[in-house]
Amino acid sequence: SSGSDDIVRVNATVEDIQTALKSAGHYTGKIDGKLGLGTKQAIVEFQKANHLTADGILGKRTWKLLKANLKE
Repeated sequence: SSGSDDIVRVNATVEDIQTALKSAGHYTGKIDGKLGLGTKQAIVEFQKANHLTADGILGKRTWKLLKANLKE
């Protein structure tokens, strides 16, 4: 099955991911909980900016850096 399972490999909601990407300045879309093209592209941009493998997959390393952008 395609969908978020192929991309999100950590225990994080799409809303949290979008919020963190937005805080990091890589996502400009709506926080809608949908893993659309904009969200996928933002993950790749975030990975490039942080010298991670830009594969568009949100694994542990990417999420560790990304979730630092989530303000508690």
